[in-house]
Amino acid sequence: MDANKLLAIVCVSEMLMESSSSSEDSEEDGNKKIFALASVIRETHPRQTGYLSVIMEYSNSDFWRHFRVSKATFNYLLRFMEKDKFRSEITYYGGYEPMSNSEVLLITLQYLGNQGAIRLLADKFDRTESSIWNAIE
Repeated sequence: MDANKLLAIVCVSEMLMESSSSSEDSEEDGNKKIFALASVIRETHPRQTGYLSVIMEYSNSDFWRHFRVSKATFNYLLRFMEKDKFRSEITYYGGYEPMSNSEVLLITLQYLGNQGAIRLLADKFDRTESSIWNAIE
């Protein structure tokens, strides 16, 4: 069991023991404490992994179907972004790695070419929905 989940269970059980021994706490107060604690616990969801490496294996026609540009046009746009130092001010402070220019461009092209749901793009590219929104802005 994950250490964070175990810690949360211990905290919840202690809070329940305290609230059951204290006659002044109502059941509603106990529920509020549980919901407050539960909102702090990070929820994990299974996601696709390795999609970026699969994209590079696409044939030219498959690449066109997904991104609505040819591989040559994609590479041209990517070189232009790198030459223009696009997103060069991004500094990595730890946590999840920042998106590469290639990943930002692929996400943007797939969104513009297909108008798919942000949720599906987040799942496909193994990113959060807010990261996808930041990439396509």
